[in-house]
Amino acid sequence: MPLKHVEHGVLGALTLALAPVLQAHPGHDHGHWFSPTVHALTLLAVGLVAALAVRALRKRGARQSQGK
Repeated sequence: MPLKHVEHGVLGALTLALAPVLQAHPGHDHGHWFSPTVHALTLLAVGLVAALAVRALRKRGARQSQGK
């Protein structure tokens, strides 16, 4: 297994392990005036990550199909 895949696996595992802790911190206040902005930015970030993942998978699939 190439080192790049190992690094991505470790990064993914760390992200999954830390995400609940970081999102569910004490003091998460939905009533704060800045809360809608923070939630909108969070959703935007999640959407961008998903779009980049789809793009990367499509690019990899196209590269593999050209190589065959």
